[in-house]
Order: sequence, then structure tokens, then C-alpha cells
Amino acid sequence: MPLYSAVKVGGIPMYKLARKGNPVEQIKRTVEIFDLKILSLAIPYLTLKVSCSKGTYIRALAEDIGNMLGCGAHITNLERTSVGEFSLKDACTLEQMSQDLKTFGMRILEKRYIRPVDLFLKDFESVLLSDYELDKVITGVPIEAPKDLLSFSKNVLVRLYDKQKKFVGLGETKGNKVVPKRLVNTKNIRE
Repeated sequence: MPLYSAVKVGGIPMYKLARKGNPVEQIKRTVEIFDLKILSLAIPYLTLKVSCSKGTYIRALAEDIGNMLGCGAHITNLERTSVGEFSLKDACTLEQMSQDLKTFGMRILEKRYIRPVDLFLKDFESVLLSDYELDKVITGVPIEAPKDLLSFSKNVLVRLYDKQKKFVGLGETKGNKVVPKRLVNTKNIRE
């Protein structure tokens, strides 16, 4: 992990310590490189495409590759092309969105551009709430964790859904309870 990162040491981001000249021991973190492709090689430039786990510092990867090759390396250009289900090829500019809005009206934004909030949270387990549990969650009262969630460690975030499988918000497991953490606009939940 590079010294100039936002990872905290003793509650202070490493980059702040490094900028002040304070000695900081580099933290080693295990990451996964799922795929590494050479797109072009025009010495001294190498263009790579990397598919990796979260927490991977690509600048540190470039430095490691350079060290293994015995020549050193650094990044001159870095572009994130996808995160989870979202890809740069599916992106649009504000100008495109504005033009579509003028041409087709508000419905085009809902149809083409707006995504459900829970799409970003697909990696979290989900909990389907009864009406009784939903009433409790809306008022901030913890509910009993479903049996299949009890095997999880505490402080794990879970997605909460009503009986119609409409996203309600996030909860957090604490012991044998699920505590409401962040809810969508609760006025709209019962509609």
C-alpha cells in the first residue's frame, strides 16, 4: 500500500503523516488480481488492463511490476473502466442526458438513466420484512435477525425489503438483532 493513501494509522490518514515527514511503516494488504492483460508495449511504455479486488492500489501494482522487472515503473495514465456492474461503456455525458431530457421528457431519465439504489448493494445479504417488522424498522426499533443471518458476525450490513420486495433500506446485524441503519424516505414505504 502506498504511503500516500487514505488508509488510517492511529486514526490519521497515511498521506497526512507522509506529508509531514513522519515515519510510517507501509501496511501490506492481500489483494486479488483476477486478470492482467498487456494491451500494448512500446518501450518504455506498457499498457495494461487489470481486473482486481477492492482495495487494490494500481500505482503500487505498477511499482511492484517494475521492481520485478528490475527497472522500476510508475503510472502515467489511469482510467477506471468499471466498478461492479457499472461500466464506462454504459456511461453518458451530462450533455447527452440534458439533450434526451429536452427531446423525450422526464420519463426517459427514469427509463434510461436512473437505477434502483439497491443495485449498488447486491453484495449484501437481504432480509424480507413482515408488516410487523417493517413497522418496527420504520420507527427505528431493532428486529430479530432471521436464523440464516445468525451465522454472520455482528456489524454486517444487510438490505431490507418489504413484502412486495421493495427496497426499504439498510440494517446492521448486532448479536441476534438487525438494527435499522439507513432507510429510504419512510413516507413512501407504505404507498
